[in-house]
Amino acid sequence: MFEKVKKFIPLLLVLLLSYWTVKPLFIAGYFPMHDDTQPARVFALAQELEKGIFPVRLVDYLGYGYGYPLFNFYAPLPYYLGALFYLGGFDLIFATKLMFVTGSLLSGVFMFLLGNYLAGPEAGLLSALFYLYAPYHAVNIYVRGAVGEYYAYAFLPLIGLGLYRLYNSPKKLPDFKTVIPGILGLTGVLLSHNILGLITVYLLAVFIVITLTLYIFKKISSDKLLNLTVMILFAVSLSLFFTLPAFAEKKYTNVNSLTSGGSYYLDHFVSLSQLWDSPWGFAGSTKGLADGFSFKIGKLHLISALLSLIGLIYLYRINKLNRSKLYAFSTVILLGLFSIYMMLPSSAPIYQYLPYLTFIQYPWRFLNLTVFSLSLSPVTFIFIKNNSLKIAITVFLASLVMLVNSKYFNPQTIKPLTGKEYLNPINLRFTISKISDEYLPPDLKLPEELSAVPREVFEDAQNQQIEVLRNETTEKLFRLILVEKSAIRTNIAYFPGWQADLNGKKINLSLKNGRIILNLPSGIHILKLTFKDTPVRTVSNGISFFSFILLVYLTLNYAISIWLKNFRSK
Repeated sequence: MFEKVKKFIPLLLVLLLSYWTVKPLFIAGYFPMHDDTQPARVFALAQELEKGIFPVRLVDYLGYGYGYPLFNFYAPLPYYLGALFYLGGFDLIFATKLMFVTGSLLSGVFMFLLGNYLAGPEAGLLSALFYLYAPYHAVNIYVRGAVGEYYAYAFLPLIGLGLYRLYNSPKKLPDFKTVIPGILGLTGVLLSHNILGLITVYLLAVFIVITLTLYIFKKISSDKLLNLTVMILFAVSLSLFFTLPAFAEKKYTNVNSLTSGGSYYLDHFVSLSQLWDSPWGFAGSTKGLADGFSFKIGKLHLISALLSLIGLIYLYRINKLNRSKLYAFSTVILLGLFSIYMMLPSSAPIYQYLPYLTFIQYPWRFLNLTVFSLSLSPVTFIFIKNNSLKIAITVFLASLVMLVNSKYFNPQTIKPLTGKEYLNPINLRFTISKISDEYLPPDLKLPEELSAVPREVFEDAQNQQIEVLRNETTEKLFRLILVEKSAIRTNIAYFPGWQADLNGKKINLSLKNGRIILNLPSGIHILKLTFKDTPVRTVSNGISFFSFILLVYLTLNYAISIWLKNFRSK
């Protein structure tokens, strides 16, 4: 019994020692951040879930009240979790904080699993703490409030674990146990952050090309190639309900604005000196070296990586490093060097050459991959055979990284805010909407002041006899009395999926300046407006649902087989 419990002690230590990365989240109040939309998004998604809508695509209140297809384009996974906390009875602010806490802790847990699989529990513990206490991790939580990005950051180690198991498994396919970490990791990244999902897909494409080349030259067996293909296709299928509509329907939005203005990628490259050390701050990124927050990788991470490289060379020369470990660590080193290069101005041509990469906006987002690769560097210290020395190095490095970097895990200030401030209609419909409005139609004129925010569904409602029977986000029902034929202009942003029924019969919608126009005859009418799935969404929903059922079936089947095996052995 003790031996079974003993296995979990390092993981429990990771959770315990991660406390200082999330400690400020348990202080009453809330803190300012760049993306100060998180409670509003949690609330908006929760409202739709409560109505029985899944997957949520269109939300009310946000988008200046025009109806905003936020979660058709913005990776939703963290917000589903936050919404479940909120619907479970937690205050909106605390539910949002729990969403923050969960994302941070997952990064430590998943990195532990990878480090532990590579070189044992000491390696897992050290890698997890280096990953948790990286300065950029603190930037994402307490400066930028980039929830989606640091959730994707948390899932990256699972992809690494899946790939390592995949290339080193002696079993033939199909082998569900081998590919499951990679499936969950890639699915998590794709559903957490669009940009890191794009980068990850590009990197996996490189893996496919290399694996295919090795297979052609008979350097690798076909099961490895098939294993990799199954892993990627399964993850893509699970996340397709979001990724396919987000890609196919982006032309109906103003999302291209993300690649210009203050988000133009050429203005946000960094220098090597900034990666070594740059001032800590809570302002924004700007052109040149006058940025308002830090891009430092972490001196301890960099020094540890250098010593690790020396250790790897030494281990290889004395034949103490097997081929699989050599390939794994070489890949990690190359990933780290590549990610650093992609943050430097000299990498600009790559952004222009690869489709959609300019949507990254900020090349320093590659810090996620840099920190991932460098956080694995302490693993090589654990190849030391002397157990006492191994434990001493683990304790020393773990204490050092926490002591040096824990100071970064603090917000600039904490304000006595509650959920009421974020649920204020003015805040939702105007203040929060201004922060993120790129998914509205490109030709829709956006309100420049609060008085311009629409308050009624119909623009000229005061000149019409209109009775509102139902006014939900995805379904609206009205009784109209029109004395003459009218072209009624709504305050509903047009997006594929809106349908209109007049007196039970479908009628065509018109579009003007991004809004729905209805050409209606005179008389007394019952008008119904419904937001439904397009064929693209219906197909992608079906594929994801089938993939999820298959995942559950394979998981249960595997769990039952393990239970039966253990039961028979007794």
